[in-house]
Amino acid sequence: MNTHQIRTIGMRIVRVTTLLKFRLLHHRAYTYIGSAIILSSMQKSGTNYLRLLISNYLYILHSNDISNKLDYDAVQHSFPNVRSYVLSGKENIAYSRSFISLDTVGYTDFIYDHGCFSESLNLRMNFVFKSLLGKKTIYLYRNPYDNLISMYYYKFGNRVGSKSSYSHPRELIKDFIPQFCRRYMVQKALAAQAGALMISYEELIRDPVSTLRRLLNHLDLSFDESAAKVALESSSIKSVKAMEKKRGKAIHSPKEGLTGSFIRSGQIGQWKEYFSAQDLIEIKAIINSYSISIDDFIIE
Repeated sequence: MNTHQIRTIGMRIVRVTTLLKFRLLHHRAYTYIGSAIILSSMQKSGTNYLRLLISNYLYILHSNDISNKLDYDAVQHSFPNVRSYVLSGKENIAYSRSFISLDTVGYTDFIYDHGCFSESLNLRMNFVFKSLLGKKTIYLYRNPYDNLISMYYYKFGNRVGSKSSYSHPRELIKDFIPQFCRRYMVQKALAAQAGALMISYEELIRDPVSTLRRLLNHLDLSFDESAAKVALESSSIKSVKAMEKKRGKAIHSPKEGLTGSFIRSGQIGQWKEYFSAQDLIEIKAIINSYSISIDDFIIE
């Protein structure tokens, strides 16, 4: 057994021990997560758009007032929990809710993260920690071409004071695309085994009404066309940019800060402006090495 294998086994033991300790010492929180809606997404795949959309829909529907809408700060206040932070001990579960109560529709919370080690553990250990996937789970992803562009600008290109040596998205291909593939494979496997819903950013943008209807059906929630229309308008890129103008900063700004809006483009197919034919060949080769086809994604 080599050093890498020993280190890997050690990390797994620590993670399992952490989860067992969490379950024993924080049974209430464990149960709480098990009764929640979980949004597990890739970064820069429409996470905050979907959080705004679902939150606005529920708020409008249950307030019986289509003039009501939530801004990003209200959503953060209503649904502040990040599953990976709670499970790692970085944050405690926040039980208070100010704007939306999900109790009436059978859920404790609407929690999100960008992937959690409990997901891969569930795959390896035959769902020993299935409750940590939530009562209902939504997996959100985006096509790898556009996702790489957005990640480049979010992590490096638009960061205030960034000292990164990266000057173009293509320089991230070798590091980023394998990470993307591994994350996508976990999402796909869990969605199939746990009966979760897997949707793409492109579906949300191209056909938001039908996608929202499918999403609500998965959550066993009723669909109201009027509420959906208002929720979509309240969660649009135009509305978010208006929120940012009012706040004087990006809706989701990391400690290092971003220049401009959190939403740089939002367009499908923006990769055409950045990648050469050779870049695409390199990306496809990496994707294919994980037995994934580019045809699995909506790229334009």
